Amino acid sequence: MRLANLLAPLVGLGVTLASPAHATGPTDTEFLHTLDQAQITYTSPDAAISYAQRVCQALDDDKPDKDILSLMISDNPTLLEWQAGAFLGASVAAYCPQHNR
Repeated sequence: MRLANLLAPLVGLGVTLASPAHATGPTDTEFLHTLDQAQITYTSPDAAISYAQRVCQALDDDKPDKDILSLMISDNPTLLEWQAGAFLGASVAAYCPQHNR
């Protein structure tokens, strides 16, 4: 599966994703707080959480960080490199700490 199929385009992390998650627990709240602190905008909490879970799935599938970051940036021309890195880091911290390097 192509990485682009796994990580849907964000448009500033503002795309509505299929199969939305629901922000229900402290992990979700902390993740969204981290995004807010980094001034990363998103259309909805559910979209951001779903995208973070897709990032973790890409990491589970052994996609290199640099490929994930490149795709995030290429799909979202307004997304700055540091924002993509912050989103990836927040995703790992919240949803897949086994990938923390």
